Amino acid sequence: FWPLYNEYNEKRYAVNTKKIKLIQDFAENYGKMTDEMAKELWTRNKAIKMELVKIEKSYFKKFLKAIDAKKVIRYFQAENKIEALVNAELALDIPLLETIE
Repeated sequence: FWPLYNEYNEKRYAVNTKKIKLIQDFAENYGKMTDEMAKELWTRNKAIKMELVKIEKSYFKKFLKAIDAKKVIRYFQAENKIEALVNAELALDIPLLETIE
């Protein structure tokens, strides 16, 4: 199980690195955000989310071959709770994009 777990986390780390870059790009362009920049950031955000879902689906099946389903579900539940906490912190720190009409 542990080599599989490490492999899974390496793939998630690579994608989460893209998420960090996205947040940095948002911060760097916050005061000068154009509609095109906003659309590009949104598109990148959705691609990152889809990539994470794809990894989860793939490794869910792999984990089932290594451990029983209840343990796999428990692992993903714990991971989802941690991710929710991290996302809540990010939501507090990242301001909504201001629009001037």
